[in-house]
Amino acid sequence: MRLGEIPGTLWTPGSAPAPLILIGHNGGLHRREQRLVARARHSAAYGYAVAAIDHPGHGARPR
Repeated sequence: MRLGEIPGTLWTPGSAPAPLILIGHNGGLHRREQRLVARARHSAAYGYAVAAIDHPGHGARPR
């Protein structure tokens, strides 16, 4: 997914509007690291949309 020029990953609970949680993947982790994905899926199962974005200079996002 991309939000403008910002690359990221989005997990959603379904088609209904949902509150959004923005999670960080600091410490050199990739936004699709297993623990982060598990936490995002768990939150989505409880009705939240979850986004993990690349901060400037991290992952696929340039400085």
